[in-house]
Amino acid sequence: MGFGACVVVAVTSVTVRQSPLFDLPAALAAVRDAIAGQAEQVVLLAATAALIAAWLRLRPRREAGAVSPETVVVVWSAPLLVALPSFTDDPWAYFDQGWQLSRGIDPYVVGLTDAGGPFAPFVDPSWAHTATAYPPVALRLSQAVVLAADAHPLASLLVLRLVALAALLACGWSIRRLAPLAGVRGDVACWAVVANPFLLLEGVFNAHTELLMVAVVLVAFTVARGRFGVVLGAAFLAVAAALKQPAIVFAPALALFTVPPAVRARGRSRVWVSAASRLLLVGLVGSAVFLLISWASGLGTGWIANTGTPSRNWSPSAAHLLRPVINAVARTAGADTPVVSFAVVAGSLTVAGLVAMAVAAVITVPTWSWARLAWVSALVYLLMSASLWPWYAVPLVVFLALDGDSPRAPRTAVCATVVLTVWSAAGGDVLTPSHALLAAVLLALLVFRYAPDLPELARRAPRYAHPAGWDEHS
Repeated sequence: MGFGACVVVAVTSVTVRQSPLFDLPAALAAVRDAIAGQAEQVVLLAATAALIAAWLRLRPRREAGAVSPETVVVVWSAPLLVALPSFTDDPWAYFDQGWQLSRGIDPYVVGLTDAGGPFAPFVDPSWAHTATAYPPVALRLSQAVVLAADAHPLASLLVLRLVALAALLACGWSIRRLAPLAGVRGDVACWAVVANPFLLLEGVFNAHTELLMVAVVLVAFTVARGRFGVVLGAAFLAVAAALKQPAIVFAPALALFTVPPAVRARGRSRVWVSAASRLLLVGLVGSAVFLLISWASGLGTGWIANTGTPSRNWSPSAAHLLRPVINAVARTAGADTPVVSFAVVAGSLTVAGLVAMAVAAVITVPTWSWARLAWVSALVYLLMSASLWPWYAVPLVVFLALDGDSPRAPRTAVCATVVLTVWSAAGGDVLTPSHALLAAVLLALLVFRYAPDLPELARRAPRYAHPAGWDEHS
């Protein structure tokens, strides 16, 4: 059923805005004309619901013989690899930036579509003429994809999606090694992440950079288990931040993760001191590696001047929602002009987010709940970010699946997946983002309340305090 749902999603992708620009075969053009409009919306939502149902049916059970999530996601992704983007136009922006780099043009200075090129006609007009805020590794990756595909739009999509699929499989590799340290069942965690329909659609189908980022973040946690683990973990975290800057929010969780069992046995004060010192080391090493990557890439830190680009378009973020409310209240109080700007609201939320992360760290340090600190950090970033799109929640779903300290975490990961998958499929083309999110929340509540086998997912696995390969003095 999951494969069939992905086939339907792939077929409906020919009805998106840019498909008339391609020379489609007559059969696909007929499909596009037949299901365009309301029919397309119904078909796409039905396929999304079928994909979610197929994923839930694959949930781990007590009996043996289940198909591995890695095999499932490879089969399901096959039709999506050769489809057109359906929920987003972001891949075209990636490719346009990569094409600019391949021609010696600096995308930190020259805006999207300004240099022309084979990808300019496909870029969303709302992002045209904007310089990018992506860090250097993401841009060099886009350049490599464009060069490997000889700047062909469809071939570039295929190459980038294959990279994203490899990243999703890499997540499974890391999760199987991290699950015993988190006290979660490895089969449940892998099912919840590797075969996850939200990660499949937003990470592989739409090829958003967040999946690549979180794959490298998980590798950072995995390599942080042994000698020099703090340094290696910080270096990989810097690579993740060079793919997408929000990776830095996982620095406190990584520092907590590297506190050895011997230190944790000496009391809370020792754990706090050790975690704080390791966080400082993660910050120093990570900053040095990030700057080294920026220098070696030849792009430097030009993205800093463009940090306001992602929030240029409206999104249902707290900053975009609160600003008109605050100004409306001020107008009722007699103010003639807006009392706050978007920058002030966004800056205030950033400060609030940092305070919230600090409080979360203080609470979780004594219990060594590194996975919980990671998903809380991801949630705080999501709520306090100046812009908000469904794919920003990819790290949240991943680390929820690794939280072994709460029996509700697996069910919460399932509900978050349902919400985000429906929002991804419906928010752009069927309903307004706000209405789509509301519908998804209601659907998730039904799953949370009535799915009979979800409580079984909460059965905890023993947490290994001394995993193989852990160095007590690291």
